[in-house]
Amino acid sequence: ELWLEWQGRNREIRQRRLKMERTWEAMGKLEQLRATSQALSLSLDSLGDWPLTPLATWQWHTLLYNKAPPAPQNMLTHLTLDDMPVGPDGAEVMAKALAKNGTLERLTMRSCRLRPAGVQAIARALTSNGHLLSLDLSYNAARDAGAKELWCAMAVNKRLEELVLRGNFIRDEGFEEMHRALSPEDSPLLKIDAGGNLLEWPGVRHIAKALHTSRMLEELGLSGCSRLASDAVHRLSVVALEHQRMRR
Repeated sequence: ELWLEWQGRNREIRQRRLKMERTWEAMGKLEQLRATSQALSLSLDSLGDWPLTPLATWQWHTLLYNKAPPAPQNMLTHLTLDDMPVGPDGAEVMAKALAKNGTLERLTMRSCRLRPAGVQAIARALTSNGHLLSLDLSYNAARDAGAKELWCAMAVNKRLEELVLRGNFIRDEGFEEMHRALSPEDSPLLKIDAGGNLLEWPGVRHIAKALHTSRMLEELGLSGCSRLASDAVHRLSVVALEHQRMRR
């Protein structure tokens, strides 16, 4: 009986001690909360110029931790802006962001009214961007000036695999620098679609020269180039058949 009574008292003592430890822990957290509340009140009192509206998340974070919250990680990989009136000025803004971007893999800007100046801005961004894989600038009136800037940029870029320039009013002169984009041995370009442009015999010679220097290109699209004569098409077919990796 004494043993059972001793065990009962010992159990009761342990339970009281556990309750006391929990009470002290709760009191400590309450004191921390009170100190934080006082600091927050002092901070709010000093913000007399702020509007009396609910604070944004970043404002609460700044008040509580005295530093700005970490910026969310940009995970955007595909961006389509088709038929939006971006224009040359908007392209300049896009180019600044694209030059520093490290996540975007596919950018489509069809019919965005970029014109030569806007396409040139995007081309300059490609010299710094090392992540973009596919770029579609169809129907933006890039003309010869925009096309030349793109070919020169591709001589520096070591990442872009697909370039689409359909319907950009590019004439023969616009293909004069195409060989610069394909001549480096480590050129990443696998597919070029330049269909629907104003290509004639002189431009065919420029493209043939580029294909002779290319080792990696697999696809070249020229459908819709209505000014191409049959002998020019035959010439390109022969060059394409001689190319070691050209599939179509």
